[in-house]
Amino acid sequence: MAVTTKGNALHFPPAVRDAIDAQWFDVDAVPVPVLVVPINYPTDWHIEPHSHRKAQLIYCCAGVMTVETADGQWVAPPNRCVWVPGGVVHEIRINQAAGMRTLYVEPAARPGLPLAWQPALPAGATATWRPPGGARLPGLPPA
Repeated sequence: MAVTTKGNALHFPPAVRDAIDAQWFDVDAVPVPVLVVPINYPTDWHIEPHSHRKAQLIYCCAGVMTVETADGQWVAPPNRCVWVPGGVVHEIRINQAAGMRTLYVEPAARPGLPLAWQPALPAGATATWRPPGGARLPGLPPA
């Protein structure tokens, strides 16, 4: 799955685009309940609108990124993450060179986690999460 958009093609040399694109694959085709994918992105990178069956927890361990859906935009600075339910079309803009660590979660593996947006709560409450006490997620480098 290539993620190079027209904007990325204009802003980044082929070696940078190819190195990032080579890390992408069809996450829904991987038969595991939870999949972790670490990718680092340069400033101004754009991941075009897309969706997948698996839900996605997008964790920013460095830099700043913005996740956008039809329901709104959420900015993720370091040590913050955004929950995107499966099937939701979303795009991601890298505002400052960012380290993204993503958990892709199978529908059957997420009892108790939101399956869809919950408009009765503020957008930030349903889409943004920080580990209790400001702790970092295990195994991730400091931001």
